[in-house]
Order: sequence, then structure tokens, then C-alpha cells
Amino acid sequence: MRAITVLPAWLLSAIAALLVVSCGTPPARKTAEEPVPAAAKKCLECHPEYTERFSKGNVHAPVKEEDCYACHRPHGIYGKIIFRTEQPALCHPCHQEVKSAEGAKSVHQPLTGGPCTTCHNPHNSEYAGLLIADGAESCFACHAREGFSQQFVHAPLAQGCNGCHAPHFSENASLLHKAPDENCASCHAVEQESFKQAHFNYPVTTGCVLCHSPHSAPAAKLLKKTVHDPVRKGQCESCHTVDAKGSMQTGRDADALCRQCHDITQAATSMHQPYMQGKCTTCHDVHASDYPDLFVDKPEKVCVTCHAEVAGSESSAPVPEKGDDQAGQGKDHVGAAAGLKPLSRHRPVVDGQCLSCHNAHLAQQKSLLKDDPSKLCLTCHTRQDYIPAGGSHPAEAGEGCLSCHVPHRSQARALLQGERERDLCFSCHKATATERGRFSQHRPFAQGNCGACHLLHRPKASGYLADQYQNGKLCQDCHEQSGQGGGNFIGHSPVMKGQCSKCHSPHAADYDKILRRPENDLCFECHQPVRRAHEGAAVQHKPLAEGQCTACHTAHGSPYENILKQNQPKLCLSCHPTVAEFWIDGVYHEPATKNCLQCHESHGSDLQGMLVKASGELCGQCHAVGTDAFRTAHNQITPRPESCVGCHSPHGSPVKSMLHPVMHKPFEERSCSPCHPGR
Repeated sequence: MRAITVLPAWLLSAIAALLVVSCGTPPARKTAEEPVPAAAKKCLECHPEYTERFSKGNVHAPVKEEDCYACHRPHGIYGKIIFRTEQPALCHPCHQEVKSAEGAKSVHQPLTGGPCTTCHNPHNSEYAGLLIADGAESCFACHAREGFSQQFVHAPLAQGCNGCHAPHFSENASLLHKAPDENCASCHAVEQESFKQAHFNYPVTTGCVLCHSPHSAPAAKLLKKTVHDPVRKGQCESCHTVDAKGSMQTGRDADALCRQCHDITQAATSMHQPYMQGKCTTCHDVHASDYPDLFVDKPEKVCVTCHAEVAGSESSAPVPEKGDDQAGQGKDHVGAAAGLKPLSRHRPVVDGQCLSCHNAHLAQQKSLLKDDPSKLCLTCHTRQDYIPAGGSHPAEAGEGCLSCHVPHRSQARALLQGERERDLCFSCHKATATERGRFSQHRPFAQGNCGACHLLHRPKASGYLADQYQNGKLCQDCHEQSGQGGGNFIGHSPVMKGQCSKCHSPHAADYDKILRRPENDLCFECHQPVRRAHEGAAVQHKPLAEGQCTACHTAHGSPYENILKQNQPKLCLSCHPTVAEFWIDGVYHEPATKNCLQCHESHGSDLQGMLVKASGELCGQCHAVGTDAFRTAHNQITPRPESCVGCHSPHGSPVKSMLHPVMHKPFEERSCSPCHPGR
């Protein structure tokens, strides 16, 4: 119960939704496979709030009949109401007229597999047909309003889209109620003299949308944005003739007619294949267009009709190289066959501005480029930022920008060649590539992400680095020095000076944490006194002997003295836990609980236990061994100085006298004579 009380609001809503479908009266439409007890409650008996919500405006018939099961299963799953089947098949049993759309010439996209609820509310709506918005507003949910609101608007739009278009499917193009020309003729009297005069006295009665926009246009008479000059001037005879029956005829193939006025005999280094083959209508309309240069569609769409792989279409296979118009683009196809989504795309490709780099028909450069690639790139990219004189990485001799970059899209960042950034870098930096076999690798290097540290254009430091390496700024971009700003923080000197390279290699190393050399060798470069003082010691601290300085010290900094990992005695207890065995249920030796280094050396000593002095001498610093009280406590015996730890524990004991917990029986009874006659 305690867990239920803290459920978030969304989860409570989900539980409520589950209840809606977990109880109710069996519907008339219910199948035999899903029996529901006749005595079950209706959904709205438990959830009356839905009654008011779904009863306004136009109400879907099953909702009006309180037949929730017409669309939903009687039992959902946790947090979700389950439909009987997916849309649009869910709607077909009641809306057979929509199902008949299958096989129609033109079908509204939501009916081809998308949900009906794209346009309709499933329960109720204040608009006719359960639409999500009024009239054309529901269409603008998907169709950009700009194409319908230019300066000159077709009058039928005022009555809504349904005047010309069917909402679901049609046997005519573009969901039209009638064939396009027949649709226009239903309002425009094409046989009248005035209509003929408006068309320069030519018997124009069909092909209306070749010149006119059906929705809106920037020019009067709904003429498209770009009109072929002969059409604008009424020189239809340039291409057409009028036969004896008064109908317009085209005597020759459309592409052949283009060649009457347009010279396509020029040659160049590279030529567009449709241009070479005289297939003008592959790309251009012959009468008028809503796009510049009479393109049949948006320029970017026209180009990708044949060059889908250039735009990075994951569903298209690479187009084979067919001629000069494809020359030099082989590098740009890396990864396309595998269907990999490009990581980077050239901005003109994203914006569909193919003609910002390429000529449409012919060029003196390969691949129809407008200029030499190195010069062409610098029309958009500031020259000083991308040339060696400005600090950029030099290009391969004679290659320019394309020595590293591909022009359209890439599986790597910044349009770099190859599927991984390292593939390109290692193709030249072969010595660096061999470091991939070393034991420890810097993560960006291991991932082939050279750009995490290097900036090949406008670098901020030598080595084409993205920031200064020597002062540590480059490393700090990823490795924050946690706590450095705190008042108690003690930073390791190389770290505080930004000298990361003093200990670490930038790419890879044979030692853990990409250290240049073994850990103790690195430490002893600066801490020679520690090495000299303990190199020949009889007893060395195990971490020192094994070269593991960071077992006790942090490499970069710490709030504790000598950049230790912990304060005393916590640090020592992490390896020597038995020292504190009796500190809770017993008696502790006070120096041991404060600082182990009062008695022990930290790195090594010639004395057993790494003591700073001989045990007796060490004990005598605190305990007055020559007094009567001392002799009385020891049965009038004066122990040898070195024998203190033979009887007493130096760290803790179960008893106040700090004696070892296990004692020889005579000694425990304070009887020395069994072993020492006369005592």
C-alpha cells in the first residue's frame, strides 16, 4: 500500500485507463473468441467523466451506443488500452466504403497504412465527419499552408478542399473528383470566345495545370511562377500547329522541339547525361513551372530522382558510375551500399541547393562543378581559415579539400572520407596507427575520434590541437579537476601546472591509464628523496615495492595531506583491517586511532614493522619505564626495552592493560617462576 501512494499522476491515469477496458457489457459486435460475462458493468458506470467528455458535438456511433468494445479489447495491458486491430483495418468493418480504396488510382496517404486518427477524432468532434479541425484547417495539419496562400488564390479554395478533392480515394490523379481537365471545365467555359481570346486565340481546352497553379500563385490568372517565353508571349506556333478540326497538335517529340531553340551541341569536360542525350523534359517542364528554370519539381527533388545516393537516401542503392557526370564521386559512396545513415551532410545537399556547386548542363570541371574544387569550396568557406598559411592542416598535393573531405555526405563527421574518422587520419599517420596495439588507449583514440582533440582548421595550438595541451586546457574539456577550486584541495604539482603530458601519453601506452612509464618510475622522476631514502630499506611498504604509489596517493589531487586518498588511520585500515579489531568492543591504543605515522614509516624502514624507532625506544617516548609504578605493574621486573610488544598489543586489546588476547597460562596468572626460577 505504501508503494501505491507514491505512484506518479501519469501512472494513476494509466491505471484508470486500464479499468476502462477491464470491465463492461459485452458488445453486439464482440467476437466469440472474447466472451465477456453478461453481468459485467459498462465502462461508463465506473468512469462517468467520459460520458460528458464524449457526448459533445458529433459523436462516433459506437461511443453514442456506449459500445467501447467495438474498437477496444475488453482487457488491455497495464497502462494501455488495446485496439482490436491496427488502423485503418480497425475502421473497415463499419466503413466499408473506405476499404474500397484499395486498388484506387489515388489514395490519401493515411489510408495506405497510417492511422485514420490523423484526420479524425475517434470519439467525438465539434466538426463534421469527426474531423480534428474545421474544413481545410484539418488538411493544413499535413499540407503546408504556403502553397495555398500566395497573392492570387483559386476561388474554389474558399469553399474548402473537398470541392475538388475526395478526402479518401479517387480514380483520378491527386484525389480529384474528376479528371483534371474535366474538373476545370466544370467551372470554366472552355468553349466560349472569351476563353479562347485569353489564350491568344488558340483552341486551348486541355492541359490547364501545365500553365496554371490549381491552388494559388504569385501571378494573375494563377500562372505558375516561371513561364516558358513562347507561352508568355503567346507564340504557341513555335511548337504547336492547329489542325483542320481546330485542335492543337505537336508535330515532333517534345525534346526535339526544345532543340529547335536551345543549342545542346556544345561540349565540355563533363556533361549532364540528359543534356548529352537531348532529354530536356527529364528535368524541365515545357510550358510553366512553380520552380526556377522550368524545373519539373523542386531542384533538389529533380536531382535525387537519379542521384538518390548523393542525398543520403538510406533506402536507395548507389547509382553506378555511367560517365563523366559521375566522375570523381566514387569516394562519396562509402557506406551507401550498406544502407548506413550518413553522420554528416554538406549544407547545400541538406538545403537541396545542388546548383550552388554544379552546373546543370555542362562544365569545364569534372562532375559538372562550377569551378576547381579547391576554389569552389572557398566561395562559401573563408579562405584564410582553410589554407595552410592560415594554420590549417595541409592538403594532399594536387587534391585540395577533397584529399580529406567528400562533397556530399559521409559516415564520419565533417564530411570526412571513410566510414570512421581514424581511417582517414591513419592513412597518412601510419606510425600513430601502430599505437592501436598498445595496452592502454585514450578513449577518443580507441574510438577513432581524432577530432575530439585535434582541430584541422583554425587550430588553437601546435599539433592541430583544439586547445593548448601543455597547460592542460585540452584535457580539461573532458576531464574536470573535481574539487580543485575547494579550499581544502591539494593538487598534484603537474596537474596544477597543466602538465598532463608529463605522466600521460596522448594516444596510447603500454601501462595502465596511458602512463608513459611504470607508475613508480614516473613518481620517482620528481620524488627522488623517497627513492633514495627507501631503496635499500630492509622492510619496504608493499605498494612501494610493487611500484603502486597510487595505492595510497591520488594522482591528481586530494583534500588530504600529501595528496593521500584518505586521512589517517582510514587509509591504512583499508589494507590492515585487523588493526582495529578491538577498537569497538575493547580498548584502543590512542596513537593508533589518530595517526599511524607516529610509530610507522610510510614507505620503508630498516626496522621490523616499518617502525620509526626501535619498539622499546618508541614506547618509552610516552611511557615512563623507570618509575616504581612501572616496576609494580611488572611484578618488580624491569623488562628489556625491545620486549614491550611481546606482551602488549600496539594497536588494541580486549583488556585495559593492552595485553595480547591469548596469553601463556602462568603469565596470565602473573607467575613467572615456572619458567624463570627465582622470579
